[in-house]
Amino acid sequence: MMNSKADRLDRPDRPIVPDIVQFCCQLYFAQEGESPLVIDIMRLGSLKGRCSVKYHTEDASALSGREFEACSGELIFEHGEDAKEISVVINDDDNWSPSTEFRVVLTHPQNCKLGQDLQQCRVKIIDDDAFPGNKHREEIEKGEDAIWNISGFSLFWEFFRLNFISEGMAWRTVLTICFDQMKNGYLMLTLVMKTYLINVVLDTSVSNERLIFPDRRLCAIVIGMLYILPLSILHVWDYYKLSLDVQGRTKMFIQTTLFRKYLNYSEAWQKLLRSSDTTWALGSSWIKLQYSPGQMPKGSKKI
Repeated sequence: MMNSKADRLDRPDRPIVPDIVQFCCQLYFAQEGESPLVIDIMRLGSLKGRCSVKYHTEDASALSGREFEACSGELIFEHGEDAKEISVVINDDDNWSPSTEFRVVLTHPQNCKLGQDLQQCRVKIIDDDAFPGNKHREEIEKGEDAIWNISGFSLFWEFFRLNFISEGMAWRTVLTICFDQMKNGYLMLTLVMKTYLINVVLDTSVSNERLIFPDRRLCAIVIGMLYILPLSILHVWDYYKLSLDVQGRTKMFIQTTLFRKYLNYSEAWQKLLRSSDTTWALGSSWIKLQYSPGQMPKGSKKI
């Protein structure tokens, strides 16, 4: 009975099962600056013949060109070869950031098939910089007592710089600062027009030579238009500034980075965690970040 079964298995018409090519694990960790990161690919099966797969990186919270360098290519397994490596360059900078990640994906298998669960992997990049910047790294590493000796303005400036270089914040901040000066310009314009209206236009004892237009009535109409038209421009700007939402984006930046740094759960735990618990944790922590001890707003509770 056993011999007949072995004979059936050795028959030449037996279907050939293709080898499986996949990553060695689903998650890799890379310390910022420890470059290159080596990712292992393994081949499972008979190892007979030649097979190949293609690979490429995909952005997630980590962006190519900033946190890492994008790469792609083809891996060719020769007869009897069971392992290959992919090298990914991890960039280093002096700017604090939360834990970010990107994906590496296997595609286009030739003479093989991809593993069902390990045809792609995640790479998590662990930042090694101090928050909000490395200027006060030594004091921050010494603990809370040393942190209280750091200049408040210096810490604020480091946070401002960190927030300014975050995605989409630089041009929004510059645009808001520049266009908000229109209100100061309008205030100066109204002061000049009020002075001119009272001291020249409405004062009939003043010579007509000081009038911008020969008719006092026309001068008054022009001044009235100069009051109204700039206001419409300022209203349009105020409406557009709401869509820029610099303040809201700053708050979102803090909440997002806190979540990625300290609440970076696995996918399994994310399914078990209720969104209401996450919202409460982030909202209550935001209050503690805004105020120093002894300055908590009335009605808020210590956590």
